[in-house]
Amino acid sequence: MVYRCYVEKKPGLAAEAEALLHEANNLLGITSLSRVRIFNRYDAEGLSAELFHDAEKTVFSEPQLDTVTDKLPTDAAASFAVEYLPG
Repeated sequence: MVYRCYVEKKPGLAAEAEALLHEANNLLGITSLSRVRIFNRYDAEGLSAELFHDAEKTVFSEPQLDTVTDKLPTDAAASFAVEYLPG
C-alpha cells in the first residue's frame, strides 16, 4: 500500500511561501495574489501503517515547525503542482 502525507510550514515560519508571494507580486505583477501556501507531498510504500505514522513525525516533518495532513485543503481558489523530472 502507498501512504501519502502533505507537509506545510506553520504560519509565521513559511519563509519560502512568503518569498514566492513577494516574487509573484513584484516580479510578475500578480497583485491580486494575497496568499501562497506550499505543501510538500511524500509518498511511501512498503511500510506498515504504524511505521509510516511514526515517519510522518520524524522523517517527513519537524513537529515544531510543520503541520502534517493526509489531504490537501479544499478551500484553495487555485492550485498547481511541480515535480522534478527523473534523471
